[in-house]
Amino acid sequence: MAWEYGRPLHSLPQGRAFLQKFRKRFGSDSLSYAPFAYDATWVAILAMKDAGSAQPARYVPAVRATQYEGVTGKIAFDANGDLKHPASTLYQVKGGRWTAVTTIAIE
Repeated sequence: MAWEYGRPLHSLPQGRAFLQKFRKRFGSDSLSYAPFAYDATWVAILAMKDAGSAQPARYVPAVRATQYEGVTGKIAFDANGDLKHPASTLYQVKGGRWTAVTTIAIE
């Protein structure tokens, strides 16, 4: 058994499309943190665009104000900079494959 951040990718609205694009581009299944890295990159890009700068002092405040519908779900931050409504999923190996057992989300 293992815990992993987020919800099962195949259960998310953009998850299956992400998996298909990943397989097409890289010729393999998605790595565990690939969708998170993808979303984090887009949050940073959008914050830099909003701030009109790639200087951290200018775009970091814009990151906290970002609301983005990503592959991993809706991304938004609270006043402390923590992710709003985080989730994690417990997986178990069944028949040689990781299978989601339960997902816990803070609402």
